[in-house]
Amino acid sequence: DATWRSRSERFATEAVAIGSYEWSFLDRRDDLTRVNRLYIDFEDTAETFTSRLGRQTSSRGGVLTRFDGGQFGYRFLEKVRVNLVAGFPVNLTYDDLETEKYFYGINFDLGRFADHWDFNTYIINQLFDDIEDRRAVGGEARYIGKSSSLYSLLDYDILYDEVSVFLITGNYLLPNDKTRISALADFRGVPILS
Repeated sequence: DATWRSRSERFATEAVAIGSYEWSFLDRRDDLTRVNRLYIDFEDTAETFTSRLGRQTSSRGGVLTRFDGGQFGYRFLEKVRVNLVAGFPVNLTYDDLETEKYFYGINFDLGRFADHWDFNTYIINQLFDDIEDRRAVGGEARYIGKSSSLYSLLDYDILYDEVSVFLITGNYLLPNDKTRISALADFRGVPILS
């Protein structure tokens, strides 16, 4: 697990490598190299332009798995950022890069509104051997307050006319500052429709 960061007055860069190597002493079992994350981030300090290239995970924009690829964002209004994403899904961290299945999409980060709310809306398309595999639209909402938080995701596959994921999770800290109430509702197809 290694992280390198550099920052100047105009730019910030971060490189991350997280993985492992498993050496087997058994003849019948292969050694395994796992690459969990291996990427480089580059952005301007004003946060107008952001980019990330490499093996990564994303928690927004319709990307529901680890992938090899890139994300590029540009803030064109104070509370609106457009993001492009493209790459190859990675099912297992020790798999080789497979290029038969790939995706691309566009999403918009909206917020922060009323000092607490952020939103993301997206459309994403995935192909497997040039056959449409997944086409989804969706959105996310996040609320972060002093004593509570809420996250919700709706992913709808328009190829299959089905909800792929509906998730809502939240927590609330009672006024006694000792008890936290958490709730989770999670509906999803496993694996994701494709």
